[in-house]
Amino acid sequence: MIKIGVVGAGQFGTAIANSLSKNSLNRVRIFSNDIGKVKEINNVHFNSVVFHNVLLSYSLQAEHDMSKLGECNVVFLAMPSH
Repeated sequence: MIKIGVVGAGQFGTAIANSLSKNSLNRVRIFSNDIGKVKEINNVHFNSVVFHNVLLSYSLQAEHDMSKLGECNVVFLAMPSH
């Protein structure tokens, strides 16, 4: 199992994390500083801010605690440049 972290829960980060989480060999966590997004992704499997009608993978987990990035084998950075 590969533990993957995606930092940033915008359009790009959510798309990457959701795609990677569809592979059963991956354990994917998406990291966000927005507690509302974290709760929405974990509870109802949506990120309505960026993908209004897309049901996210049930295996995708959202996380607010950035210290858990240390548990990941691979980290993708998907933060806005502005």
